[in-house]
Amino acid sequence: IYVINNLVIFNFLSIEINNLIRSEGNSKLAMNSMIIGAFINIVFDPILIFYFDMGIKGAAYATIFSNIIVSLINLHYFTLSKNSHIKLRVKDLILDLETVKKILSIGISPFSLQLTTSLTSVLCNKMLLSQGGDLAVGAMGIVNSIYLFLGMTMSGISSGSQPILGYNYGAKKHGRVLETLKVSIIAAVGVGSIITITTLLFPNFFINLFNDGNQEILRIGSRGIRIYFLLIPLNCFYIIGTNFFQYINNAMKSVVLNLLRQVLLFIPLLFILPKYFGIDGVWMVFLTSDVIIFIITRYFLKKHVKNV
Repeated sequence: IYVINNLVIFNFLSIEINNLIRSEGNSKLAMNSMIIGAFINIVFDPILIFYFDMGIKGAAYATIFSNIIVSLINLHYFTLSKNSHIKLRVKDLILDLETVKKILSIGISPFSLQLTTSLTSVLCNKMLLSQGGDLAVGAMGIVNSIYLFLGMTMSGISSGSQPILGYNYGAKKHGRVLETLKVSIIAAVGVGSIITITTLLFPNFFINLFNDGNQEILRIGSRGIRIYFLLIPLNCFYIIGTNFFQYINNAMKSVVLNLLRQVLLFIPLLFILPKYFGIDGVWMVFLTSDVIIFIITRYFLKKHVKNV
C-alpha cells in the first residue's frame, strides 16, 4: 500500500495531461494513449495476479505500470514532440496565484458533482438497506454499473466537445459554440433514448449480466432499472448542459445545477418518496430529480442563447 500510495502521482499525470492534450486539439493522441494504457493493464493483470500469484496487489501494480507508461507518452508530447504548441519546461513550473484561482473556479464544478454524488450514494444505499435489505443494495449496485456505461458515453461526448467549445468561445465565435452545443445535446439524448428503450424492453438481460441467478435481485433490479432509466434522456441533457457552462468559463452555473440536483432535490426526495412508495420510491427519486433539473437546465440554456 505504501508503494502504491507513493506512485499515485502517475495516475494523476496520466489523466490530467491527457486532458491537456485533448484541450489542445489532439484528441487522437489522447485516445491512443488511453487505449495503450488499458491494453497494458489488461495484459499485466492476469500475469501478476495469477502467474506471479500476487492477487489484488498484482492488479494494483498492473494499473500503476500502465499509468506510468501513459504518463511518459503524454509528457513526451509536451516536452520532446514537435507536434505540441506548448512546451513544458522546469523553469515554467511555478505556481501563479491568479492562474490557480482560475483553475479552481472551473474545477469546482466537477469537484462538487463528485463530492455530492458520493454523499447521495451513501444515503441512497442506507435508504435501500432499510427498505429492502442487502439484496436491494445489491440491485442498486447492478443498476449503477449499467448507468456507468451511459456515464462514460456522456463523458466521451462532453469531452469531445470541450476543446471545440473552449476555442470558439474564446474566439467569440458564438454561432459555432451554439452549433456544438446543439450537436452534443442531440448525440447525448439520442444515446440516452436508445439505452432507455433497450433497458425497458430487456431489463432481465441487463440485470443478469451482473447477477449470479438470485431471483430476488433480479426482481428488484428489473423493476428498478425500468424506473431509473425511464427518463434517462433528460439526465443526458442535464449532463451536457452543466458541462457546457463549465467549458465556456461560467462554472458557477454548473455548480448551481449540480448542487440543485444532488443536494436540494435528491436528498429531500430521498427522505419523502420511500415513505410512500417503499423501494420504488428510491428509484423514483432519480426519475423525479431528472425531470425537475431538466426544466431548470433548459431554462438556463435558453437564457444563455438569448443573451448571446
